[in-house]
Amino acid sequence: AGPGAVLANLGVYNPETRSLELNQAVNLSTRSGYRFETPSATIQLPESRIVGEEPVYGEAPWGAIRAGGFEVHEEGRRVIFTDGVTTRLYLNERSDETRDTETGP
Repeated sequence: AGPGAVLANLGVYNPETRSLELNQAVNLSTRSGYRFETPSATIQLPESRIVGEEPVYGEAPWGAIRAGGFEVHEEGRRVIFTDGVTTRLYLNERSDETRDTETGP
């Protein structure tokens, strides 16, 4: 799914490069349930790309991710995380809840 929303406290458009510099509490979300927070990001309009070179934290239906930077391509269908990527996956969450219910008092 494509991008849902990109919000920031400050944005400056550069007509020469056709880019939008976003700063101060940048929040990105997609229609498929992904949410990302970062201090700054650049929307490069000619390439339909979003680039962040500062730490990013994100949540998705499958877990969470932290990285030093990111790039969003193909209208949100492809996200690349860079620099010290760590993830937390919640693949067996439902089976753990079921197991606790079955073995509980």
